[in-house]
This record gives sequence, structure tokens and C-alpha cells, in this order.
Amino acid sequence: MNQSRRIVVVAVSALAGASLLAMSGCAGSHLSRFRSNPTPELSSLGMRQAEVDNRTTIVFDHNKRAMYDDLRRMFLTDRPSRLTAQPTMY
Repeated sequence: MNQSRRIVVVAVSALAGASLLAMSGCAGSHLSRFRSNPTPELSSLGMRQAEVDNRTTIVFDHNKRAMYDDLRRMFLTDRPSRLTAQPTMY
């Protein structure tokens, strides 16, 4: 009886050791790196850094062209003068 009890204790210990070893394998550096940044390629909620850069370039280009349009209107260089007596081609 003593021999069979020892075998059961060794088997349970080996099973518990194997399960602890398997669980500790998941808690390695890969999991902590994943938890700190689960989407490393994304810099915003849905875009990678290249897409953010492209959108920023487009926005700055659009804003610059709109500013130049506003400046042309402010300095009255967006169209010819309408103050002539003769009709002018535009």
C-alpha cells in the first residue's frame, strides 16, 4: 500500500510541476511585450505611421493652397479688375 501511495504522490507532483511549467511559459517576455503594446505597427486607432504621415502631408498641402487662395483674394489678385469701361476677357 505504501508503494502505490508513493507512485500516486509522484504522479500528482509530476503533473502539478508540468502544469506550472506550462503556465510559466506563457508569462515570458513575449506576453509582457504584447501587453505593453498590442498593436506596435499602429500609431493611431486605425492607421500605421506611414498612413498618418501621408494624411498629414495632404492636410498641410490643402491648408497651404487654401491660405494662398485667401491671400490672393485679400490682395485682389484673384481676378482682373472690373472697373474698366471696356469689357475685358477673363
